[in-house]
Amino acid sequence: MSPSRELIQCGPYTLAGRCDMATQCGGDWWSYRALSGDRLLVVIGDVTGHGVSAAMVAATARGALEAMRTVDDTQITPVRVLEAMDDAVRSVGEQFLLMTCFAAILDAPRNSIEFANAGHCFPYVTRANAEGRLGDLSVLALRGNPLGSAERSFSTWRRAVAHGEMLLLATDGVVDRINVNGDRFSDKRYRALLSQSRFDATSSAQSLRDHVVDKIEAFAGGCPSDDDVTLIVCHYNQPHVADEPRSIMAAG
Repeated sequence: MSPSRELIQCGPYTLAGRCDMATQCGGDWWSYRALSGDRLLVVIGDVTGHGVSAAMVAATARGALEAMRTVDDTQITPVRVLEAMDDAVRSVGEQFLLMTCFAAILDAPRNSIEFANAGHCFPYVTRANAEGRLGDLSVLALRGNPLGSAERSFSTWRRAVAHGEMLLLATDGVVDRINVNGDRFSDKRYRALLSQSRFDATSSAQSLRDHVVDKIEAFAGGCPSDDDVTLIVCHYNQPHVADEPRSIMAAG
C-alpha cells in the first residue's frame, strides 16, 4: 500500500516515509509519483478507523490514484487527484467510511508547492537554522471535506518552497499516540519535538523521520497503539538546474 521505508531520491527531492499499522491492516497509506519537469506528487491518506474495512477503502483510493498514470501528468493537479479518489471512496464507503487526504505537487523550477486538503491534519514546512535545529515551523493551513463526504469541497493553494526546506506530513495517529497513563502525544508535543530536532549536513530525511517516530514511541512507553501512525519527510535537497540552451547553427 505504501512505499518502502528506504530513502528515496526522486529528482531534486529526497523522500522518507513509514506507515506503522495498529493492527495487521489499516487505513493509513501514502504514495508519490515523479512528474515531468522536476515536479513531485506526494499524497497521504487516512481512512476513519482501522482494520479490513478501512484497508479496503484505502486500497480503492490508492487504485484511483494509480489509474491517473494514464493521464498526461502536465494536467495533474492536487484538486484533480482528490476528485479522482473521492469518486472511488464514495463508491465503496457509502458515506460510512471517510478518508482524509492531503495532495501536494512540489515544483522545483518554480520553487513552489501547490496543495489541496481533504480534511487532513495540516502538514509543516521547515528548514534547519544555523545551529542545525529545525526551528520555525510553517503550517500549510487549508481546509476541505474528507473524501466520501456528502458534499465535495476542495480548493488549492500555492506557496514558495526554497531549496533546503522540508515538507513534513503525518496522519493524526502521530499526535493521538497514547501512553500508559492515557495521555495523547498531542500537536503541542509534536511541534516542540520537530522544532527541537536536529538536521545538519550529515543528516537525511530517513534519520529525521526515525528520530521523530522513536521519540513518539518512547512517550508511549510500550502502550499498544490504537491508531495507525504515518510520517513522511520530503527534503528539497538539490537545487533545480535549468536545461542549458542549445546553440543552433544555421546551414551555410
